[in-house]
Amino acid sequence: MSCITHNTLPNCTTQLSNLCKTVVSAVKWLAEKIVKIVKLIFILIGAAVLLPLIVLYKLLCARPSYPSAIPVPIVTRNPFNNDQASGHHFRNIFGGFSVSAPSTENASIRIGDFPQTPFQSLTVNHDRLRDTPPAFDPSTIYRVVEETRPRILTSELLTIFDNIFSSTHSQATLFTDDGGYQITKASARRSIETSYLDWINQYTRSLYQNDSDRDTRLANSMKNYLLGTIFELRKGDIPLDKKKEVLLNLAAASFHCPPRRHEQAQKAYFTLCNQIETLDDILLKYIQQTKEDLIIQHYSLSTEPVMTLNFIRKKVGSELGLDCNPVNLEDQYIHLHDARSPDNQYNKHTSRQDFLKVFSSIFKAENIINIMKEFLNNRITQDNAFAAELSQYIDNAIRAHVQAGHLNQADADELPEPYQDPNTYHLTDAGVKFLLVENRFLNHAQRNGHLVTSSS
Repeated sequence: MSCITHNTLPNCTTQLSNLCKTVVSAVKWLAEKIVKIVKLIFILIGAAVLLPLIVLYKLLCARPSYPSAIPVPIVTRNPFNNDQASGHHFRNIFGGFSVSAPSTENASIRIGDFPQTPFQSLTVNHDRLRDTPPAFDPSTIYRVVEETRPRILTSELLTIFDNIFSSTHSQATLFTDDGGYQITKASARRSIETSYLDWINQYTRSLYQNDSDRDTRLANSMKNYLLGTIFELRKGDIPLDKKKEVLLNLAAASFHCPPRRHEQAQKAYFTLCNQIETLDDILLKYIQQTKEDLIIQHYSLSTEPVMTLNFIRKKVGSELGLDCNPVNLEDQYIHLHDARSPDNQYNKHTSRQDFLKVFSSIFKAENIINIMKEFLNNRITQDNAFAAELSQYIDNAIRAHVQAGHLNQADADELPEPYQDPNTYHLTDAGVKFLLVENRFLNHAQRNGHLVTSSS
């Protein structure tokens, strides 16, 4: 029988201690391996779950965002000049947009220089691509202003500015400009005075009439729009916030080139005034603005869009229905468009075909509906009369389609809720599509396919 002696006890203790250490080390190693395996499993599971979500998120974010609705010019047309032969809708002087009978034939779809990419079976109607809203002559403003008493002078713009911003301290920041600089009330007022009033006076005096016909025409046009703006600012029924917005936009543009200032003066006048206009005119103006906004957004023309846009207008404006006002095409700063372009991209594509190719890639039915929806709903929010008359137009158009046999009464009874929100009158995507197809800006692959029915 063996026994443990005093000599062997230390050895046993040492061996036992070593064994324990080995076991502990093995357990730690095994635990570390298990933890790593578990982490790897979680990573793989997370990747399997998150990767599709990331792809889906990027796909959703790929849809372009669009700028807020920009006030655009409203033009005057004789309300008795009803061009029904061309299928145009008109607004009569007793209120409401009239509806011509629906055509029994589909609007022709012509394959032109641009690919036809459908959005909900929609394509751009290139027969209307060159159509532009009726031209507006700013000298007509001057004739109205001349009869106004007390007489309107451009210097009154500063008086109105002082009155509207009377509660604002002269060194208080009114806005931040494109370069990130804070513009105070005092500097904004001074810039309006020098960039608008002094510049206009310089080029409209008889002494300077022969120095530069181009600058004189620009100055006279700008002066007329400012006089018209002052005429509207005198009115007490225009909300104060709207007046502030117009003056701040004028101040912001005053730090830029004369064509940019002219364009803002034009927008200021048309933002404030109310003119009799046809539905076709309204849609044409917004379609034109949509085209130009898509171009500005595509080329990221955030700070100096006017000179580059004028360059494109001069190249392809007549083909694409852009704003080809002579004042825009005579822009003396057009040659600077290369230096102002992001990454100097324009020296890579400045030909007519290059611009047409870019336009064909952005002027798609989906983009048109998205931007037009924003323009029209903004107009509906600001103009109750327009909202009511547009609703009446849709009702009349639905009734005309029922009479033509395109809709049954059961489907018609459900309308126009799919087209308009019954509370706000805001148009839905289907409502915008309805308007654009009815007015032949878009074509639908199926006859009357733009109509909402119980089977659609």
